[in-house]
Amino acid sequence: VYGGAKGYRTSGGKIYDQGTKGVPGKPEKGDRFGSAVTLLDHDADGRPDLSVGAPGENGGDGAVTTLRGSGASFTTRGARTFSLADLGHRGLDDARFGDVLGR
Repeated sequence: VYGGAKGYRTSGGKIYDQGTKGVPGKPEKGDRFGSAVTLLDHDADGRPDLSVGAPGENGGDGAVTTLRGSGASFTTRGARTFSLADLGHRGLDDARFGDVLGR
């Protein structure tokens, strides 16, 4: 959803999910992809990047997918998904990583 001087626009919005070309993973029941989202400039290039939580991924362990900012939108090129295990944390079954982003 794009914003403007008078608020949100009702046209031109985009949808990203795990079935979108370039987004890692595949849509599965219970993943809850998109239940939490945040915009932060992770790579310090001056454009906000989109982080998308999927706390139900991998049976509830959870995951976060990042899409890089690209001008006025986001790109799936170079999109990455990571879990707590990818970050070196083990033994956190049902951690629901990605349930809350940006607090």
